[in-house]
Amino acid sequence: LSFVDSDDYLEPGAYEHMLQLLRTHNADVAQCAYRDVFKNTSVDQLGTLGKEEYDVRSYMKLYTTDWTCGLLWDKLYVRSLFDSIFFEEGHKIDDEYFTYRGIMNAQKIVRNNFVIYNYRKRRCSVMVSPESGKQILKDRIDYLSKRRVNVIARFPELRRIFDRHFVDAMIILS
Repeated sequence: LSFVDSDDYLEPGAYEHMLQLLRTHNADVAQCAYRDVFKNTSVDQLGTLGKEEYDVRSYMKLYTTDWTCGLLWDKLYVRSLFDSIFFEEGHKIDDEYFTYRGIMNAQKIVRNNFVIYNYRKRRCSVMVSPESGKQILKDRIDYLSKRRVNVIARFPELRRIFDRHFVDAMIILS
């Protein structure tokens, strides 16, 4: 299972590369790097994809320090991770409400810095329009709260790190 926004595009061989990662590492999720594509230039976003294999607890900890964990479109997933998980309606930021719930069902996540996705950055994008700003802020507060509650319910040992992350985020967003 994978997701591609309608205005973005994949690199040739992206699925073959991610499928090979899943098979080689016996993983449930493969995450790769992406490229920001502007009108006249592009920039590879390799992020912090250093370590290759993660168990689900270690990967969930990354949510507090690496925002790319929450991206929906830079990954290939084993379909069964999302059985009975659906998108919530009415949000500008769908990824953050959806991605972590499937990943919590994974056993192993593999990451590498092979660029597979081209993310078009445009001034007229919904994500940067002034009209969307209030809804995006509301969504951020809402998804951080829901994710914190759900992760702690599943992984109580992560309470401290997710509590701290939530408080830090609320301070930054205020």
